[in-house]
Amino acid sequence: MTGRRVAAVAILLAWATLTAAPAHAGDVPAPTRTGPAEQTVDATGKWQGQRTTIVQTVTFHADGTVSGNAGCNNLSGSYKVRKSSITIGPLATTLKLCDDATMYAEQMFLAKLQSATRAERECGALKLTGPDGVLALSTFRKPGDPVITCATGNARP
Repeated sequence: MTGRRVAAVAILLAWATLTAAPAHAGDVPAPTRTGPAEQTVDATGKWQGQRTTIVQTVTFHADGTVSGNAGCNNLSGSYKVRKSSITIGPLATTLKLCDDATMYAEQMFLAKLQSATRAERECGALKLTGPDGVLALSTFRKPGDPVITCATGNARP
């Protein structure tokens, strides 16, 4: 056989091996994922931190920007959500100085907000989780507005 024929036979044997039936009778292809695809979390809207004398708000706008008030200073920046992953910031803030308790609460709020890597929505709440802890936000409501309650843990208003 010439060199070309040997090469042609080798290529044909390799192709036949690759396209043949599974090597073992029990071999089957890996199953494909048939469950629902993970949905992207919708973070848009105005949210508030735990209501105390220090009011902290954050609004996720549909255009990928974020704004709000961390208790003393206003904040602004950008965010991106992909499925349940979230990236926020870097955030810019105004430079007002408030009392020590408000400044401490603001520092914790901003740290948790900017370090968030995961977002979950459940029952009128947005939970942001990251290395600096969990930031639980609820739908913004003015003082006196009714509190949203859910019949089940997975219900949404």
